[in-house]
Amino acid sequence: CSGSNCPTSCSEVSQCGDGTVSSGEACDDGSTADNDGCSSTCTVEDGWDCSSGTCVDINECTDNTDNCDVLTTCTNTTGSFTCGACPSGYTGDGSSGCTDINECATNNGGCGNATYTTCVNNDGAAPTCTDINECATNNGGCASGETCVNNNGAAPTCQPDDNGNG
Repeated sequence: CSGSNCPTSCSEVSQCGDGTVSSGEACDDGSTADNDGCSSTCTVEDGWDCSSGTCVDINECTDNTDNCDVLTTCTNTTGSFTCGACPSGYTGDGSSGCTDINECATNNGGCGNATYTTCVNNDGAAPTCTDINECATNNGGCASGETCVNNNGAAPTCQPDDNGNG
């Protein structure tokens, strides 16, 4: 205090950035800079904990407070975190979620003609292709007395039986 405007008892006026947490301040790190945990308005910034009087970065990855998909990697950054990319076989980004790509939905997953081959989607991996044995149903459409021969991924072949029938 100085001059004639000084009250009979002087006390320092607290202000943000003076290093003392005062009424109305959540923190005061002695700085008026942002991005160090305590903002220029003496509020605790996202991703920081200032409860001990010193602001420390919260590791959202180890605290499990991140929103990264379980298939991705969480990386702590100062005041925040980043999520890695979804692995091969998945679509999306690490923070909004990873969704399996159903390869069977396009071109029968590369398994060939869907009439003769079944495609089974596998999460995050190539599909499983399985031949359909057409001979197992109605002798594959072969005439009575004919032998049905299953052909992998193709139509069956009807052959005359051993007695020359067909």
